Amino acid sequence: MFDQKINRINGLCLAILAMARRLERPVRQGKSCLQKYKERPENLENLSYLEFLLKYDFSNPRNIRKRSRAPDRVLRYLPEYKPDQEEDFGRVKMMLHHPFRHIDDLKRVGAAAEPWETFKEAYAYCKASHHDHDPDLYFIEVEEPEDPFEEPEEGDDDGEQEPWMDMAAQLPNRDGTRLEDPDGMGDRDLDHGHDWESHRAERYPVFSDDFWQVMQVEHPETTDRVRSSATVEGLEFKQRQLYELIIGHYRNVLRKEPVEQLLINLDGKGGTGKSHVIKLISAHSDEMAANAGVSQCTIVRAAPTGVAAVGINGRTLHSLFRFPVPLPSTYAKLTTQNLQALQAKFEGVRYLIIDEKSMIGLQQLAWIDQRCREIFPRGHEDPFGGLTVVIGGDFFQLPPVRQKPLFYGGELQNPMEIAGRQLYHRFNTTIELDVIRRQVGMDSTAQRFRDALNHLREDKVTYDDWKLLSSRVSAVVPDEIESFKDAVRIYLKKDDVREYNRSKLRDLRRPVARINALHEGRGADKASSEEAGNLSATLLLSIGARIMLLENIWTERGLVNGAFGVVHDIVWRAEDDPRRDPPFALLIKFDNYSGPSLTTTEDNDIIVPIFKSKREFVRGNTPCTRIQFPIALAYAITVHKAQGISVKRAVLNIANRDFTPGLTYVAVSRVETLGGVLFEEPFDFFERFKPRVSKTTEWREQDASNFLQLHDDCI
Repeated sequence: MFDQKINRINGLCLAILAMARRLERPVRQGKSCLQKYKERPENLENLSYLEFLLKYDFSNPRNIRKRSRAPDRVLRYLPEYKPDQEEDFGRVKMMLHHPFRHIDDLKRVGAAAEPWETFKEAYAYCKASHHDHDPDLYFIEVEEPEDPFEEPEEGDDDGEQEPWMDMAAQLPNRDGTRLEDPDGMGDRDLDHGHDWESHRAERYPVFSDDFWQVMQVEHPETTDRVRSSATVEGLEFKQRQLYELIIGHYRNVLRKEPVEQLLINLDGKGGTGKSHVIKLISAHSDEMAANAGVSQCTIVRAAPTGVAAVGINGRTLHSLFRFPVPLPSTYAKLTTQNLQALQAKFEGVRYLIIDEKSMIGLQQLAWIDQRCREIFPRGHEDPFGGLTVVIGGDFFQLPPVRQKPLFYGGELQNPMEIAGRQLYHRFNTTIELDVIRRQVGMDSTAQRFRDALNHLREDKVTYDDWKLLSSRVSAVVPDEIESFKDAVRIYLKKDDVREYNRSKLRDLRRPVARINALHEGRGADKASSEEAGNLSATLLLSIGARIMLLENIWTERGLVNGAFGVVHDIVWRAEDDPRRDPPFALLIKFDNYSGPSLTTTEDNDIIVPIFKSKREFVRGNTPCTRIQFPIALAYAITVHKAQGISVKRAVLNIANRDFTPGLTYVAVSRVETLGGVLFEEPFDFFERFKPRVSKTTEWREQDASNFLQLHDDCI
């Protein structure tokens, strides 16, 4: 009881420190009038901005309602453009009277096919065609001023103000109603006033949207051959076991001795060196094959995500096996042409190594099996066409999205999932790597950090673990906050990621381009990015913005879903109008790309183009498409995006409990040292780390128990 009281006192102290730190920071801005108007509910779709400002209560964006009894608001407009400022004046007048979601929607008012090129033209049409707009009192010409030295006539009221003048002076809108949201990036004066006309593709060496196809032909690269500077002597004991098992097996293959198919389950916590030993085995098997006069590589490596695939010099499962996205519930065979191409690719292959098994679903495992049987018809009766298969990873990390994990213990109905479970249970050799390599250091703090990570993984956090992690709360180490200014933020929730990315973009104080996607199909523009294959309906970008690539372009060179970079330029073709048309390309400097370039900077940084992508999806029963750049801001990322990466510094927020098992463990274990972690807010020991049993934890424990009973050779 006493320990509990002490813990709560410590937690309270941390909370007070955090509150003090927050008070020192700038106040987080709420949504502006314009933001609330743009995000109004669908039943107010035809509401004008003027009526919204005058007659509606929008203090709660989730419950916007008409002020039925209250008088209309009195508006003082900021900024106030004069009629001779034709473009800006026209834009504001159009904003007041025509419903819109995006500012550029107003250029379509009255346009027959193509939108008006300028707001000036749109407003000219509006004036000529619409005579029934409500008065808005925006910029009223002032009559000739009275002589300032003229004495007021008797009865003139020079002391009292009109009621509307009193109202307009009251808080919180004493500075008037801002029509143009100062935080509405893409619509600010800063953005409209920028000379986007100068950002032309013609400023750079000639390139077209087939740039990457040409580069991959001119600069062929393969992941089949792997180089590794590691040595067998440097392997840990369990790593050595895996090495000897596969290399010994391949030695017998080369001797043409009879061998059995191996199905190996490679377990290991994050950072135990799975990719390290996989690459060493691949490199040495290539040497053995070359010495035996075998020209083909014998090992193929793959992973569910691009980031994980890069870590083992492999390819994504979807790319390697030409899987459709998303996977249908029933298996679809390859066309004859694609089958022949894959059979040529897999010629001489004996081993398939798959990393990040926690992100593979039962259905996907069954698809891998069926594809391998297609590629290797002679082994059609055997699992995976007779290939020796290694599946590696850690089930305590994040499960697959919209699929049942391999350890799923519930009832199954889908035949492919049932087949996947049967396949998984045929893996009868297990090796568990148990020496953590990512979290470096041999001092007591490093060891305590490794222990805390292990306890986080198993949901068995101790009071000492909590004290250790709490020592990295920002309120406890305020002097270190500045050094984490540019560190990536890893958050559990997408809303937190969006908010932080938006604030960082705003703080750049640079012109922002609003890039609207092109849509086909009713309701396509209202689809979420998740529905539309990770493409955003609207993308806000500026030069210098930190971004992440959201699709695999050239895995062998590191241009994968999850690759980080910085926007170097946003360019349009000569025939395109930046005020109306989306950019032709984004020019990006990626952190870990070393292939051919479009151009280079003065510092020899490689600059490459990223083009728009097309996604097809179904909304309701309507086929839809979206065309947009596969890019997202990346000052902050979700834990799901962080799986598979390793960083030296990261800022985290784990104040709330995980809504999916493994989130906190994955987030914290991305960082190499305790000193590289900074927590934004304190977290209570009992409320945050109280163990709780879920179906996921039960199934994982049962899976571990089953492996001990079902496997013939548990090493």
